[in-house]
Amino acid sequence: STSTNAKALRGSSDSGKAKINSELYEAAINYTAGILVLLNSMLMLLELEIEGGAIGKELGMRTDSAKLSDWQPVFRFLDGCFVFIFLFELLIRIGLERRKVLHDIAFWFDAFLVIAGLFDMFVILPMIQSDGFGGEPKNIVLLRLVRALKAFRAM
Repeated sequence: STSTNAKALRGSSDSGKAKINSELYEAAINYTAGILVLLNSMLMLLELEIEGGAIGKELGMRTDSAKLSDWQPVFRFLDGCFVFIFLFELLIRIGLERRKVLHDIAFWFDAFLVIAGLFDMFVILPMIQSDGFGGEPKNIVLLRLVRALKAFRAM
């Protein structure tokens, strides 16, 4: 009887430790994701600043702007890195939280953003590069909308 009680106490202690560890991992992922979202937002702000300067230069309003074409490959590469980092974070979240994520609206929003980012990388950008849209990237509203939605991820 005493050994049965001791085993029961150890079992509840083990499950309590597992729950605490799970909560610690979840908190670590949340903080890491928050920092990554902040860095991604800063990257998007820098990209918009350079793009705005390039447009200002085209309109004759600025003369000292960096060339957008020099920076676009860097921004595309870094954006791709963030998409894959967020995909990895999403997969870790699924692994840790299992069925809980299915009922979490924030998870579905993040999943939408990751899928949209992958769609952007593997469908939209190749179409732009092959001139499949018949215009320049700045004329694509969907691309802008998805990038603007990324800023809401921080909320």
